[in-house]
Amino acid sequence: MPVTPIPDARKGFDFSSYNHFNIGVRYMIIPELGARIGFAHEKFSDNKDRDNNLVYSRIDLEAVSNLVYILGFNSHFFDKVGLLVHGGGGYVFANPSAAINNEKVANLMFGVNPIFKLTDKFAVSADFTYLYTIKQHFGFDGQLIEPNFPSGGEFEAFNGGFLNFTVGIKYYFGNNRDHADWL
Repeated sequence: MPVTPIPDARKGFDFSSYNHFNIGVRYMIIPELGARIGFAHEKFSDNKDRDNNLVYSRIDLEAVSNLVYILGFNSHFFDKVGLLVHGGGGYVFANPSAAINNEKVANLMFGVNPIFKLTDKFAVSADFTYLYTIKQHFGFDGQLIEPNFPSGGEFEAFNGGFLNFTVGIKYYFGNNRDHADWL
């Protein structure tokens, strides 16, 4: 869900048709700390005007921390439930509907990721992430944020952001019976 910038809030944009897909690989260096690299694809569409949209393809690198280990929870409950926090940055290729070329934007992100163990190899996961975009020229409706550019010819850039909520499945590689997410 876009937070900022939305060029003209009076229009009442409806971004409920937001689409998201992501895939990533995480490696826990020690039980408390790991790294994740991921790819995500997002499409923001205004339900009232389908021609106005913004498509994001992004690559991210994040640090991941397992709060269950850090906070010292060691009850039987945490054999099946985990809580990860993650943060990092990435590079976005944005394709706004009002532009011919892609826009390149940097992003920072922070999120929490509760997980529930199904088997030794699979877990169900939810993820709540805030993504902060840096030097964004187009709004989430695909339109130029500030169409009146100064005499120097440079469009004004804005910082923006959006909230992302996903539910998915995690698969654990390796031969270990217990993986780093579980006590």
